[in-house]
Amino acid sequence: MRIEIEHLPDIAILVVTKRLIGDEADDLVSTAQQILEEGIRKFVVDLGNVGEIDSSGLGSLIAAYTVVVKRGGRLVVVPPEAYFHPPMIMTSVLQVFEVYRSREEAIEALRNPDPAPEPAPVPDKAAAPQDLTGCLIVGGVFLLVSALALVVKLLRLLFHLIYGSTP
Repeated sequence: MRIEIEHLPDIAILVVTKRLIGDEADDLVSTAQQILEEGIRKFVVDLGNVGEIDSSGLGSLIAAYTVVVKRGGRLVVVPPEAYFHPPMIMTSVLQVFEVYRSREEAIEALRNPDPAPEPAPVPDKAAAPQDLTGCLIVGGVFLLVSALALVVKLLRLLFHLIYGSTP
């Protein structure tokens, strides 16, 4: 993952390229924190060139959003080229964010003190609340399922070590 930072007078554009996965994804949060220290409170996270996103990447995106909002800021998202990656659809995570079709729309929304233009619709989903609570619940369930999958793998490994074969 690589994050390029473009600065406008009052907006930081975080251009994420290649992938948003694993421990690399933590850079998104630390980058947002550094920019907040500079006094900038408006962020565009441009995922247009991202080819792969996993649960850690989604978690980092949510964490960056939380950090920015808690400091009185606003974070909007430009989705990947393929519009939404399966983990984003599966967890409905994009319903937490303001999502715009292009970087230009996102910037205009941040500059406009009037109500923002209509965010990009989330495919196959009805209008959902824009609070973080639902996303945290879904994220928690996603982590729980991931942990259970790991436990199953460990039990299979243990069974293999004890009995020499897998069930």
